[in-house]
Amino acid sequence: MRRDIYEAFEVLDSKVDYLEGKLKEYEDAEEKIGRTVEEKVFEIKAVSYVTLIIAAVQLALILGAVVKLVLG
Repeated sequence: MRRDIYEAFEVLDSKVDYLEGKLKEYEDAEEKIGRTVEEKVFEIKAVSYVTLIIAAVQLALILGAVVKLVLG
C-alpha cells in the first residue's frame, strides 16, 4: 500500500515538474514577444518622427517659394 502511494506521489511530482517546465517555456515566450513588440513600436515611432521632420522641411520650402513668388 505504501509503495502504491509513494509511486502515485512520484507520478504527481513528475507531472507537476513537467507542468512547471511548460509554464516556464510560456513565460519565456511571452517575455520574448514583449521585447519584440517594444522594439517594433520604437521602430515605428522613429519612422513616424522622421516622416514628420521631412514633411515639416518640405512645407517650409514650399512656403518659402510661395512667399518669394508673392513678394517678388
